[in-house]
Amino acid sequence: MQNMPWWAAILLALNIIMLLMGLKLIRRQPEASASEVKADLIAERTPVPITLTQPIPDRQKLIAAVTAAIAEYEGTDISALRVVSFNKRRQA
Repeated sequence: MQNMPWWAAILLALNIIMLLMGLKLIRRQPEASASEVKADLIAERTPVPITLTQPIPDRQKLIAAVTAAIAEYEGTDISALRVVSFNKRRQA
């Protein structure tokens, strides 16, 4: 051991530390199995029932008003905007 270079001693010490860390990880009890985790994820993803909302009264007037407000805010002409979809969303 007297003729061993200093870097070899450091590598040996690092190997021993890594071996002890690996043994500690192997001995540790698993907190939850993969099937339990998967079951929890499936339970979290259960779909929420869709509730039907009432139709929007005067839908065309509402779309025109919103489009005009957006055009005014952006400083563009209302004819430059195109409404692709307009859906009523439920409150979260």
